[in-house]
Amino acid sequence: MGKGALKYGGKSGLLPKPKEIFKKPYKHQVYKKPADSGYAEGILHPKNISRDYIIPKVVTPEQLLRKSAAEPVKKYTEEEIAKMPEAQQFKIRNAEMRRKYLKESYETEIQRLERVEKYKQQLQEEQEKIAAEAAQHKESQAEIFTTPTIESYLEGPLVRERTEEEKEALKLKRESNRLQTELNAKTARAASLFELYNASSQFAITEDKLEKMVEDAFNSESDKHWNNIAAKTSRRISGMKTDVGFDRAIVDVVLDNVNRGPGFDAVQDYLDGFTDDIKDLADQIKEERDQKDLQQYNENIEKLNEIDRKQV
Repeated sequence: MGKGALKYGGKSGLLPKPKEIFKKPYKHQVYKKPADSGYAEGILHPKNISRDYIIPKVVTPEQLLRKSAAEPVKKYTEEEIAKMPEAQQFKIRNAEMRRKYLKESYETEIQRLERVEKYKQQLQEEQEKIAAEAAQHKESQAEIFTTPTIESYLEGPLVRERTEEEKEALKLKRESNRLQTELNAKTARAASLFELYNASSQFAITEDKLEKMVEDAFNSESDKHWNNIAAKTSRRISGMKTDVGFDRAIVDVVLDNVNRGPGFDAVQDYLDGFTDDIKDLADQIKEERDQKDLQQYNENIEKLNEIDRKQV
């Protein structure tokens, strides 16, 4: 049994809705018609229906008890009941017990309903008290100037207008984004054109190139070279192809080549002078290394000459 069943008296599962003992009011109540309810003046209502609210009939617990478990017409004493047969004794005592427990259940239900009514009345009084205090509340200066209200939203625009500086900054951002988008598109197009240009070296775009490719295809030297390659084992051929492809990939990455030709990045570096800077740096490093080698060579010559003088 879970913890949730404790509030149902230790019974788990779906419990049926408890049946109301008093289906009609058990005491007289003052009826107050709700505002804006019912039929308006001049509006016809259906037949056999009253325009006003029909107050339900009040049935007191005593009336309900007399109707469901009425007192017997004749009351028997204990001596008279003792002289009766057992079946009749059981019937009389069972009816008396039913009236007793039914009366207790009615009284218990009335007490419960009165507690609920008292709680609702207290809750309503507290709500009215809170509403009255809220109506008399005086807002502080901080609340007046910082707390947004519906009236403040309705008085002005919902969104604050941008200042001239913000409009200018937004315009510059949009222009920058547009130029960057165009630059990216043109860069991608240029890279594709370089790739296509480098790949065109292997295409037969002229008659001379086509004749040369046909001659190479049917050349005996090419067949001999292919036969030499085919004579090797499949493992060596696959290894050779892998090595060649790997070497070409390394060269392309280092030199920024595409299809064995200069790519867009390599051309851009050359136009920006980055390639010249690298060349100058390489020449400078080579010159410094040559000077160090020359100095080391001179030092070694001096050491040899000194050794020769000592031997002499």
